[in-house]
Amino acid sequence: MMRETKDRLRQGAKSGLEQALNITTIKAEIQKSIILLVAISLVIVGVVAAWMNFSSMESVLEQSMEETVEESAAVVENKLEANMNLVEVVGSIARLSNPETALEDKQSLIDGYVEAYGWEAATVTDTAGVSIFNSETNVGATEFFKKAINGETALSDPIYDGTTGALTIYCAAPLWEGGRFNTSIVGTVVATLDGSMLSAIVKDIKISNNGAAYIINSEGNTIAHHNYDLVTSESNTVKELQNNSSLKQLAALETKMMNGESGFGKYRYEGVSKYMAYMPIGMNGWSLAVTAPVSDFIRATIFSIMSIFISLAITIAVAIVIARRLGTAIGDPINQCAERLKLLAEGDLISDFPEISTQNETFILADSTKTIVSRMQEIIGDIAYLLAEMAKGNFDVKSKIGDDAYVGAFQQIILSMRALTMDLSSTLTEIHEASLQVESGASQMAESAQGLAEGAADQAGSVEELLATVAEVSGHVEENAKATDNAHGRVQAVAEQAKISQGKMDEMTGAMQKIEDTSNQISNIIGGIENIASQTNLLSLNAAIEAARAGEAGKGFAVVADQIRKLAEQSAESAVDTRKLIEASIAEVNNGGAITRDTAEYLRKVLKGLDEILESVGEVRIASDKQAAAIKEIEAGVGQIAQVVESNSAAAQETSATSEELSAQSENLNSLVGRFTLS
Repeated sequence: MMRETKDRLRQGAKSGLEQALNITTIKAEIQKSIILLVAISLVIVGVVAAWMNFSSMESVLEQSMEETVEESAAVVENKLEANMNLVEVVGSIARLSNPETALEDKQSLIDGYVEAYGWEAATVTDTAGVSIFNSETNVGATEFFKKAINGETALSDPIYDGTTGALTIYCAAPLWEGGRFNTSIVGTVVATLDGSMLSAIVKDIKISNNGAAYIINSEGNTIAHHNYDLVTSESNTVKELQNNSSLKQLAALETKMMNGESGFGKYRYEGVSKYMAYMPIGMNGWSLAVTAPVSDFIRATIFSIMSIFISLAITIAVAIVIARRLGTAIGDPINQCAERLKLLAEGDLISDFPEISTQNETFILADSTKTIVSRMQEIIGDIAYLLAEMAKGNFDVKSKIGDDAYVGAFQQIILSMRALTMDLSSTLTEIHEASLQVESGASQMAESAQGLAEGAADQAGSVEELLATVAEVSGHVEENAKATDNAHGRVQAVAEQAKISQGKMDEMTGAMQKIEDTSNQISNIIGGIENIASQTNLLSLNAAIEAARAGEAGKGFAVVADQIRKLAEQSAESAVDTRKLIEASIAEVNNGGAITRDTAEYLRKVLKGLDEILESVGEVRIASDKQAAAIKEIEAGVGQIAQVVESNSAAAQETSATSEELSAQSENLNSLVGRFTLS
């Protein structure tokens, strides 16, 4: 087992060292560092030189193109001014402004100038712009005529005639009265020039083999170009930008040209990068541009840059050779020491050390490595002896080479070994003492666990009896709840009957009140009858007196009066008897009404009491339901307690068994500790 562990440790150390050494070597590091330093430095120098070369080329080209466009603009402007001056000269001829000169003479004179100056045609107009030779020719609405009639010589933009395919430029100058400048203007002289002359001029302007030039007007239309189709189609880059986004750079430059600016720029057209210098011509808002492909100028620059990088490559190759030699001189001795240390890491303390003949740090490195291995042989041998004795159980072993052999960081090894033996000895002693205590405690635990198991069994029986009692109480509570529900229903029915009785009693009280009111009315009627009987009696008495006065004649009337008097007396007596009866009835009715009201009041109190009883019975029913639910929860809790008691009983039995096993293991541990020799 110990040998297998040592083999695994040796293989792990070997694998880790090989992985570390496979990363790189000092020789490779030296070579790589020198090569990278030289290569990066030379590349930076080469890139800077190439950039400066290219920048210098662009700067020179910019200056050259600006000078070219300036000279070309002057040539175009001079050419146009020459034609304008000739037209001005014709406008100062007195014969043309003299109204007495015949038209034939004027026409002949104009034709002569046309032939002499190479114009396409010419005419003379009046102040309204109508030709004096052909009334159908009217230029009064044109800008060049308006300027000329105001004393300014003017040119028109090239005008393309789709019918004839001709491109024409009109040049107009004022016709001075009497041929004297700054007098009255009596008309204009309009010369028709060949519009292609501008394209002919710019066609000869080239700054390189593939260079070109063109002119645009103030609206951006191309009016002169070596590609004549662009002129006739009035090509306008700014307008075409809406449908072709690749013209963005060129359109930006031509916008500056339209604004009368001059300058230098770079753009890409149809996949070709080009330079452009531009400058206004000085009339009509026209602007001249001179362009050239970048490739026409970059060839020499590319050749120069290639020469620089070829020189860099040669220099880097020389640096690589030097770096390899230097890396070998420094790295090989170090590599030999590293290989020996690699063997040392694999556990080889016997192999010879490399012989280093150099007189520098590598010799010191090899000698120091040899010293390290010698000391490690002694120390590792001593450590092997100490560990072997400890493996035999001897923790009172001493070093054979002495503690003085462990110098420097190795001193910590012997100190750690000494501390290890002391700690192990102390630990084993404590283990022995602890095992004795564990054995004693295990016995006590076994006895306690047995008692706990018996107590748990008794508790289980008590809990079962309690569970039965709780179940019985739960049944009684449920029966009480049912009885409470029945009582609640009966009280509720009685309350309903009491409410009905109260309603009937209220009806009877109303009827008694009506009887009392009727009896009072009858009493009043009887009083009226008594009053009538009294008056009748008085009338009969008066009739008897009158009959007595009448003598024999009034005897019959006297008998009638006497009968009426008797009848009145009887009526009065009957009325008195009736009054007495009615008064007695009223008294009884009043007494009955009082009794009825008292009875109704008692019924109200009874009904109120029934409501209170009904509410109390409802509360009792709710309390019974809650009590039943609580008892069920208690029953469930008691069931859980029973389960816990059973679990405790089982755990106590397991604890008892574990304690017995622990006691046996403690005895075994004591026997094992007894094998060691402790210090």
